[in-house]
Amino acid sequence: MRTLLTALSFLMLLPGAPDLALAGTAAREAALGPSQDQPTRYVRYKRIRRVRRSPARPVTRVRHPRRESVDPRFSVYLGVGGLADFNVRTENDLTRIMRTGGGLDVFLGARFSRYLALEVGYVGTFHTTEDAITTAVAQGGYDRGILHGVTVDAKIFLVPRLRRFEPFVQVGGGGYAFVRDGTTDAELGGGGFHAGGGLDIRFNPAIAVGFRALYKGLYLDNSTPWFPATDAAFFSQITLGANLQLHF
Repeated sequence: MRTLLTALSFLMLLPGAPDLALAGTAAREAALGPSQDQPTRYVRYKRIRRVRRSPARPVTRVRHPRRESVDPRFSVYLGVGGLADFNVRTENDLTRIMRTGGGLDVFLGARFSRYLALEVGYVGTFHTTEDAITTAVAQGGYDRGILHGVTVDAKIFLVPRLRRFEPFVQVGGGGYAFVRDGTTDAELGGGGFHAGGGLDIRFNPAIAVGFRALYKGLYLDNSTPWFPATDAAFFSQITLGANLQLHF
């Protein structure tokens, strides 16, 4: 083996031996095709990068207030409070039968919308009287009396966008009777109207306090279904009141 390699090396050193080798290689490639030792050409492909997406976050939808058929401020409420009636004297002697007095105010209301509420109530105020002003009073000889009233009122709220402080105007009317203390006989009876305004303060949806000032105009007389009136008068009163309201 060593002798064969030595001989081949000697032949390569002879003049023209490299050309013969190259010619042999060319002939062999022509017969067999290109050599398998040639480097393979690779096509470069663009690497596609995968983008990792984070898990989708839940979409938070902004809920707009629905327009409901029932106003959200609709409520039924009960009110209890106190009031004071200040009488305005006139030329008529009967207006001096009742002096200024105070009493109780109880009402049941319904808030239909942001603008309107209706109330049905009872008022009872205690008054001292002056004897001997009229024949009926002189014969009765009493010095105290109670003014009863059953009223219906409408409250119109002036600034409906306010929720805690709610100013309002109030108008209404009712039936009244002035009863001698200790009896159930109405000495004077009739009707009247009232108008004014006030302020409701809402502490929460269930509790509120209210303040109001009203002018009352009352016509009272002592007529009966069988006998005409012998005494009649128009009473003017200024009423100031405060109340506590429970909303349901």
